[in-house]
Amino acid sequence: MAEAAVCCARAKVIAYAPFSNVEPALAPLYFNQASPSAYVRGNTRAVPLVLAYMRTLERLGARVLNGADVFALELSRSAQATLLRTLGIETPWSITFNDAAAVSNDNSVRVESTEVPGILR
Repeated sequence: MAEAAVCCARAKVIAYAPFSNVEPALAPLYFNQASPSAYVRGNTRAVPLVLAYMRTLERLGARVLNGADVFALELSRSAQATLLRTLGIETPWSITFNDAAAVSNDNSVRVESTEVPGILR
């Protein structure tokens, strides 16, 4: 697996090789260069694979730079805004939804009554 990972890192391609959650990590330190937008460039399965692999490595005791928490944070604008607000950094008002009906007049969140500026994602 280590040889496949080195080969893939050089080629900037994600290998879909299995990994074990039982065997110890092969190195004490890993550096994640994967991009959460890899799916846009044809690596559809790269994001969940990398996230699972990083979480596994971390739970096995390895240190992962740009690890699972950082990678997951990059996946969500709402999580980024929440983190910034908890650190006292103002961000635009925002709501997160996955269906336009979620912001209709029948629900508690109404687009007409939102603050400006705002972010709708």
